[in-house]
Amino acid sequence: MASGLSSLDRTEHAARQAFEQVAEQLPQGPGSANVAFVFFSSAHVGQAGLVASAARAELPNATIVGCSAESVVGGAIELEDRPGISVLACSMPGADVRAFGLSQLAGIDSGNPHQVERVRDQAGMTHEHSATFLFPDPFGLPTGRIMHAIDKASRLGLADSEHPVILGGLASAENSAGGNAFLLDGQVIRDGGVGLSINGPVTVDAVVSQGCRPLGPNLVVTEGRGNVVARLGGRPAFESIREIIADLEEDEKQMLAKGVFLGVVADEHKRHFGRGDYVIRSIMSANEGDGSIALSDYVRLGQTVRLHARDASTAHEDLELLLDAQKLHEHPAGCMLVTCNGRGTKLFDQPNHDAATVRRAFEAVRKGTPTIGAAPRGVGQPMPIAGFFAAGEIGPIQGRTFLHGHTACVALFRGQAS
Repeated sequence: MASGLSSLDRTEHAARQAFEQVAEQLPQGPGSANVAFVFFSSAHVGQAGLVASAARAELPNATIVGCSAESVVGGAIELEDRPGISVLACSMPGADVRAFGLSQLAGIDSGNPHQVERVRDQAGMTHEHSATFLFPDPFGLPTGRIMHAIDKASRLGLADSEHPVILGGLASAENSAGGNAFLLDGQVIRDGGVGLSINGPVTVDAVVSQGCRPLGPNLVVTEGRGNVVARLGGRPAFESIREIIADLEEDEKQMLAKGVFLGVVADEHKRHFGRGDYVIRSIMSANEGDGSIALSDYVRLGQTVRLHARDASTAHEDLELLLDAQKLHEHPAGCMLVTCNGRGTKLFDQPNHDAATVRRAFEAVRKGTPTIGAAPRGVGQPMPIAGFFAAGEIGPIQGRTFLHGHTACVALFRGQAS
C-alpha cells in the first residue's frame, strides 16, 4: 500500500504531486495498484475532473473511488481548512474489487429479504466479502436506510460471529445539495455518493473511537416513541437527566458545555457495559413541560442509556487504547482514517491529533511499503495513512454498523492468515 498528500493550491499540480508520491512508493510499480481511495478538499471540487484524470493516468489498473471533504488527512498530517488531496493506493493480489453508486440503492426496503439480496449484488459482495466502504452525500440520500440495508446484506449466510466491516464517512466539502463531488471508478458524479466492496484474501479491521466520557448511572428507556424519550427508569427523562447533572463534579459539568449526549447500549445481551458498548447520540432538545428529551436517533423501549460528555483527554485515551489492542495482531499494511469535522483543533489543543496518534501506534514498518501480509522488520517508511474529515462517520460497534458523530473511524488493512 502507499499514500500521497499534497497541499498545493492548483488542482492539476496537487493531483500530480499526490499520485506521483503513491506511484513512487509501490514496489511493483503503479500498475500493481488495483484500488485507490481519493479524498480532496473544497478548493478542488470545481476541478474534480482533473483529480480523476490524474488518478487514471498514474494508477491505470485501479478501481478508483473517493469524495470531497472539508479537510483531508495524509500520513500524520491533517490539512484542516486548507487545500488538500489525499490518496491511498492498494495492491491486493487476488482481491475482487467492485465500485458502485449509492443512488441506485436509494429506494431500497431493508425489511424486504429479496431487496436485501439485490443490495448484496449491487454492492458487489461475494461469498468472500471482506469489507465495504461508503462515502455518501449527506443531502437528498437516505443514508441511514442504505447503510442498514448494506449492513444486513453483508451478513447474509454468515454466522452471528462473522462481521464484514462497513466503514466510511459522509462527504463534507459543501453544505448544500450537489455541492460535493465523488469519484466512481475514475468518473466524477455529483450526487448520491459512492461505495466500494473488497472480496477475497484481505482482512479489514475497524477501530471506532467515540471519545466520550460516561457520567452518572445507567438508565432504562421505559416510555418513548421514535427519537423522543419520555421516561427513563419510570421517571420523566428530562428530570432524570437534570438530577444526574446536578450531582456531577464541577469539571464534569463544564464538559457538558460542548453538548449533552446519551450513550445507547448497542448489545443488550451483555451483562456489563464498558468502553465501546455505547453508541453516542446527541440530545437535540428537552421539553421541560412534558419531561421528554429528543435524541439524534431512534431508541427502543428497554434500551439501556447513560449520560456522556465530549472530552479531549478521554478522546485521546480512547483512541490510544483501541489502537494498542490492534498491536496484538499482524502489523497493518496501511490505514484509512475517517475523523469528524468536529474533532481536529476544534476538540484538541494540538493539530494533527488523530492522524499522529494512529501513526505513533504503528511506528515501525519494513523499509519500503509492505505488501499485505508482510511482517514489519525494523524501522523504515511509515505506514501509509490517508483519509478525511467527515460530516458523519460510518463504522461498527459491537458488530453492527452505525452512523456516528464526533468519532474517529480507522480501517486497518491486513492479509488473511494462511
